[in-house]
Amino acid sequence: MRTTMLNPSTTDLVLSETCRLVVRARPATAKVARDAVAAFLAGTGHHPHAVEDARTCVSDAVAYILNRETQAVHMTVTARVVPQGVTVTVEDRVELEPTTLLGWLTPTDLGKEPLLAVLRRVTLWCRVSPTWGLGRRGTRVTFELSSAGRVHA
Repeated sequence: MRTTMLNPSTTDLVLSETCRLVVRARPATAKVARDAVAAFLAGTGHHPHAVEDARTCVSDAVAYILNRETQAVHMTVTARVVPQGVTVTVEDRVELEPTTLLGWLTPTDLGKEPLLAVLRRVTLWCRVSPTWGLGRRGTRVTFELSSAGRVHA
């Protein structure tokens, strides 16, 4: 899917590309999600350095959510390419369900999560939020990869 957005600071058109994948919430989801995101990023031709980092980070995000003993049947993985880099969101719900963010985990809380250690080290930033929707709690992991390449050594 290709979308066009207005950049309010310059009013120039900025192209972005978005891919959304809905998969069953089970251990094999990590492979399916990371391969789909890698194929999407490689297909766009933008930020080729981000493909392998995105694969690794998607695996970490899926493992983190599955480890939270989710009751969700499906997971949604959304990857978005913009000039500044790549943003990916992994959540244990289908995107069309209405949800409310319950707040972000603090940096201290994120530091205590061993499943997110690589994700925190490789990304420009990452956030984890509990969500609430349709009578149940869920989890959302969002991260950004910089267009300049790996952030930390």
